[in-house]
Amino acid sequence: SGASIQNPSHIYTQADTFVVRLIATSNNSCKDTISKNVYVTPSPDPSFLGLAPQFCVNGTTVTLTPVAPGGTFSGDNISGNQFSPVQIGWNTVKYVVELSAGCKDSLTDSTLVVPIPVVDLGLDTVLCAEDFYTLNVFTLGGAYKWSDSTDESSFRITKPGLHWVIVTNACGTYS
Repeated sequence: SGASIQNPSHIYTQADTFVVRLIATSNNSCKDTISKNVYVTPSPDPSFLGLAPQFCVNGTTVTLTPVAPGGTFSGDNISGNQFSPVQIGWNTVKYVVELSAGCKDSLTDSTLVVPIPVVDLGLDTVLCAEDFYTLNVFTLGGAYKWSDSTDESSFRITKPGLHWVIVTNACGTYS
């Protein structure tokens, strides 16, 4: 463009081959030019498939499939590209992939490994008129539906009656 720039820099926003030209001019107006190709390669896609939001503890081992093959999986309960849901709680999986041109990227994802839902509402309970009783059926990764259609893990009883709950997670449903 004819501009004179000391220590120029440029950010490339797309993958392509670009020509960079240096024109040097001496104090005596002598000029020389050199051109070089700059090869800009795209970053590899580090995403992968197969990691569900939840798994049932001791469930089936799953194969993780990367979008860009040739990388390495690491993390909780990982062997090669296999994830085994044996550890209850949050499990983290990382995939790192590097292209031959030196471009490298990674993605970390997590899944929740849950136990089989077990619900114990306890024995029948007698309450005085102004008392209340709270049932708590928290289950890791659980979704809840009580007899009055509320969806919290606990239920506050203030009136006599028959109360029930359905708890569901990746292992199944318990009521």
